[in-house]
Amino acid sequence: WSDHILMSPMEGCPTVFQVVCSVLPGYHQ
Repeated sequence: WSDHILMSPMEGCPTVFQVVCSVLPGYHQ
């Protein structure tokens, strides 16, 4: 996922994406 975020075309919302990815799995558990 980290590689995908870095490669993402959005350079202004890279941290937001990382937080969402981290929260999504956390809520599932």
